[in-house]
Amino acid sequence: MAQSQGVQPAYRRLADDIIREIEAGRRAPGSRLPTVRQLALESGLAQGTVKHVYDVLEAEGFVVKEQGRGTFVRRPEAPPTGDKARAMQAIDALLDDMAALGFSWQETRIFLDLKLRQREEGRPAVRIAAVDCNPEALAMMREQIETLPHAEVEIYGLEAVLGDSRPFEPRADIAVTTTTHGDQLDARMAQPVIRLVMDVDTETAVALAALPESASVAIVCKSERFAGIVLESFRRYCPHVRQVEVAHFGRPDQVARVAERCDVLVLAPHYPLFADTEELTALRAHGGSRILYRYRVELGSMVYLESQVAACWRSREE
Repeated sequence: MAQSQGVQPAYRRLADDIIREIEAGRRAPGSRLPTVRQLALESGLAQGTVKHVYDVLEAEGFVVKEQGRGTFVRRPEAPPTGDKARAMQAIDALLDDMAALGFSWQETRIFLDLKLRQREEGRPAVRIAAVDCNPEALAMMREQIETLPHAEVEIYGLEAVLGDSRPFEPRADIAVTTTTHGDQLDARMAQPVIRLVMDVDTETAVALAALPESASVAIVCKSERFAGIVLESFRRYCPHVRQVEVAHFGRPDQVARVAERCDVLVLAPHYPLFADTEELTALRAHGGSRILYRYRVELGSMVYLESQVAACWRSREE
């Protein structure tokens, strides 16, 4: 199957090449990698790009940087013992869970810092009820909102909310939804609902626009609504791409088929939440490229929501 090389950034291709060399034993533990300048000359990439490659490899745990000495392939660590060992194992398990949910190292640091501060201050977080019509958008909405200080998010599917004859009364300080569903939710709630403007983020839009006309693409998702959002972005950013299929989690036969025959897979960042073991195996075996479609709360909406969270938090001091 032909790969769509235009989709994957140059830094990611170089990082993956180095990872393969490490995993194959061609770069031994403790061995020193070329300097940024040397690798830039060898690869034909800018020094800034190579520096980013080393930053990515360090964040993903493949290398360590030593001040004044260089960058080295990480050595296997000896297993610790005692209480410290149990503590480190608990932290490792937490980090593995966060990675499986699709969170980056930076996002994990933000969440940990938030929880530590909440415990130190002894005040409960500002509870936010987020409602939308598809689980992919809800997962991304929660990820972004929980980067706000003192915010904690519970997510609710719109269909379940509207399908219940009783008023929707979540145990929350603030309720949010997208501009699409604001009026529907207003009719079911006593408290005001904040409407968030959401759109595809810039990095995703650039990746879509870079798809070659010949690429065969599959959108792999949980909900029809999310597939529609992605297809709308295709019409905006890459109308030249004609071979686009949709496969749904919960249908392993569909997922396996598109993973085998399509050049490019488009997935929500938290897709492991929606896939079973068979589907994840098929996606790992995919030989082409993938685009993680990030659907983001726009800056103006985030600034307003942050002000409302801060006001709610300050009111608890009074």
